[in-house]
Amino acid sequence: MNNPVKGLNLTMYKIFGEVPKVIYYRATFFAAKWKDGHKIDNLIDVWTLIANLPRVMWQTKLNFKEIKKFYNMNFAHVEIWTPNECCVHPRPCDWWNGTMWTSTMRDEDDGTVHRPVKDVIKDASRWWQWEIKAPSKDMQLALMYGYNEVVNNEGYSKRDISKFFPVVRHLVPNEKIRNICSEFSYRFMTIATFFKKFKLVSPRLMAWEIYRETGTLPVQVQESK
Repeated sequence: MNNPVKGLNLTMYKIFGEVPKVIYYRATFFAAKWKDGHKIDNLIDVWTLIANLPRVMWQTKLNFKEIKKFYNMNFAHVEIWTPNECCVHPRPCDWWNGTMWTSTMRDEDDGTVHRPVKDVIKDASRWWQWEIKAPSKDMQLALMYGYNEVVNNEGYSKRDISKFFPVVRHLVPNEKIRNICSEFSYRFMTIATFFKKFKLVSPRLMAWEIYRETGTLPVQVQESK
């Protein structure tokens, strides 16, 4: 198996003779769309809106502009997007030859995988992203976690999807050896020190938490040039 972490080895890759202090990655979300044949995406979209709307109404103190932002986050899937080498601004980043990390049952995959970006983002209009910087040492640990999960993949965690249901989530134990997309991505970002503590959330709620942390909305992914 090709190891994409090798290309991001900060002990080997130096800029102007120094290891970069921070590097960048992207939290990348796939938007559900009605009548595209992906009924599970539509179900995740609708249910995670209904299940989390009371929480958002309380958090925003019925600020309808903020509630509308949450409503528009109709995300059914999330992946971590890393460039093919250390990405240090203002140095240009080679994103489209990079790697996507997630857990999925889409196409022929089953579980935690890493894939070339161009094999995943085939319609950029459906994808939205935040670009996030992480301390280089923490990013190394996150990448090591990601590669370890891929190598030891034992399939997609269908059980953990039940955690999207507020009542059920407290009754169903976690599957420690399997992931869902937001479970893998949230843990990756926790190790990279964006989130302070890991928890299992839906893609929609994960996007909402990133928005509340950064104060910025996601931007649509631009087509590869």
